[in-house]
Amino acid sequence: MLRLLGLLLVGISAEAIRRKEVGDILAGAPVNNITVSAEGVNQCGDATIGWTGTTPPVTLSIGTGGYYVGITPIITLDNISDDSYTWNVNVTQGTDLIFQVTDSNGEVGYVQNISVDEGDDDSCLSTDDVNITESITSSSPYSYSSYIITRQGELRRQNIEDEDKEQNKIL
Repeated sequence: MLRLLGLLLVGISAEAIRRKEVGDILAGAPVNNITVSAEGVNQCGDATIGWTGTTPPVTLSIGTGGYYVGITPIITLDNISDDSYTWNVNVTQGTDLIFQVTDSNGEVGYVQNISVDEGDDDSCLSTDDVNITESITSSSPYSYSSYIITRQGELRRQNIEDEDKEQNKIL
């Protein structure tokens, strides 16, 4: 029994030493005193992004996704001297966002996995199709394609031949 108690105490001591070495750091979290918060993140609403522990001015970066799935930038705002910013949420409900603040010392804080909640309207959302065209100049009768991503998420390919014939096809 005494031997079992001794082994138990050694195990507890080793765990305490390991915790002391590791500390309270969360995986992927910055190691500083910067905290970032996002309130009122509703589709077409005004969200308040706030931060503490920074040395102004700061740069605020807003994007979709996050550090584990990749980030697609939406907007980056430089030289903010206040401790908050009001942003019109011009992305659709259900989109996961990341808000990152970088202060004048290069220290970074962020909050991610903030899902856009349902809003009262969709007036801030673009209804225009995004047209992505790769231009190729040729003296021979080759064709090229341009791609259109509709607001509904459809990807359409538009084949254009040198004779200016157009053909739309949904991929």
